[in-house]
This record gives sequence, structure tokens and C-alpha cells, in this order.
Amino acid sequence: MNFVLIGAGGHARVVADIIALSGGQVVAYSDTMQAEWLSAKRYESDAEAADSHPDAALALGFGGVSPATLARRRATLNADWADKRMWPNLVHPDASVARTSELGRAVQIMAGARIQPGAKIGDGAIVNTGAIVEHETTVGDGCHIAPGAIILGDCIIGEATMIGAGAVVLPGTSIASAFLLPALTRYPI
Repeated sequence: MNFVLIGAGGHARVVADIIALSGGQVVAYSDTMQAEWLSAKRYESDAEAADSHPDAALALGFGGVSPATLARRRATLNADWADKRMWPNLVHPDASVARTSELGRAVQIMAGARIQPGAKIGDGAIVNTGAIVEHETTVGDGCHIAPGAIILGDCIIGEATMIGAGAVVLPGTSIASAFLLPALTRYPI
């Protein structure tokens, strides 16, 4: 499958690796600066990159939960040019996703991550390298679970929250949304 990568920073390198390991190829990307590590055609605008390959799937190539990143993530997933396009979930071959877990759209599960039975991962969320999301936990839209973080069972992680590297969230904990952006979108994240 061909992909257009929206963004080309450090997180995009990991996403491009998952795409390659899954037999896909990045055919275009958007970024204002040349990504020397990526041989695909560069476009300065997200829409132009996506329009250059209308049959390619789209993948988010930027991580983090700063207000600017969250606004871009939300705008990208809801842009007219992105509406009705494929936003497949990207799961590293060395990750484990239980069959009874639920993944939203454009979810990224990195190497060594574990998603246990009954867990729900929201749209555009990132479960980074070696992170664990235990049973019956809900991770909200746009969250970033950093490398090595462990979220134990029956937790609720609110929209757009970052759980830091190596953090442990104890069972039954609820964490409110980190950013409350205006709900002006068709798909909340």
C-alpha cells in the first residue's frame, strides 16, 4: 500500500519504518523542510501532498500533544482533502494488540507496545515504544502514551493527554483531558 506521510519530523521516521515493515511505501510527504532521510517527493502543504496521490492512504507523521500539534492533528483528520480518505491504523509487527481491544482510526502502535483485552484506543492516538495499555482501559482521542509508560486496568485517559515516558498509571485512575479545544470538528480529537 502506498502512503502519503503528513509531516516529516522524528516521529515520522518511526511511522515510515512501520509502513515499510508492513510492506508499504511512502510515496509523498508534507513538510516545510527537506527530510534528508526520506526519498519520497516533498510538498510544503498537507493538502498538496495528499492530492498528489489520491489513491494513497494517509498517515500522521507528527507526535506530541502541544496545543499547536493537537490543532494540526485535528485539522488534518477533518480537512476537506482528507475526508473520506483511508487513515489506516499502523501497528508495528513487534507490537501486540488483543483481539478484543478496539482501535479508532489513524491509531499508531509502536514496537514492543502491548494493548490488552477490552482496551479502547481513540482516534489519532499514539501508543509509543514499549508502552502497555492494560485491560478495560480507555485512551482518548489524540492521546500520546510515551515510551515505556504503563497504564493499568480500568483507567480512563482523557482526550489529548500525554502520559510521560516510564509513567505508571494505577488501576482505576481517571485523568481529565489535557486540552479542551473547541469542538468544531466532525471527528473529535
